[in-house]
Amino acid sequence: MEAAREMLAEMENINSKIQAMLPADANVPVIRMGIGINTGTCVVGNMDSDRRFDYSVLGDAVNLASRLED
Repeated sequence: MEAAREMLAEMENINSKIQAMLPADANVPVIRMGIGINTGTCVVGNMDSDRRFDYSVLGDAVNLASRLED
């Protein structure tokens, strides 16, 4: 839970730095992210062929966490 709070705080810092680098009249949206926290069994790893790297996470716990994103 603390890691999620730190990530959100750092995102605010990143957005502040980006806005400071831009001209005052720039119409650039802020970067946003959602974090969902859940526990459970999942499968983690490269889910595709040897020729394509697709590191991913699968499982019901992951799907629920994605729905819990704030």
